Amino acid sequence: MSHDEVARSQSVSKGVVAKYTALAVAAGLSCWDAVGPLGETAPERQLFGASAEQRRVAQPDFARLHGELRRKGVTLAPL
Repeated sequence: MSHDEVARSQSVSKGVVAKYTALAVAAGLSCWDAVGPLGETAPERQLFGASAEQRRVAQPDFARLHGELRRKGVTLAPL
């Protein structure tokens, strides 16, 4: 399938399809024969190098932010 067809079928942009295709080629997953026997989680590890839990972004300390915003002259921009 073309990138356009894949993008349309998955409701994503062609840029997203191109990004993941490039990641797959770089990881050596350029054909289905290489991906099929890997199972569910192995291709994700090969594409991104870490599990979803390891890639999780640290959440801000909302209690501290709330306290800082109470101070006079403080806005979200510097925080």
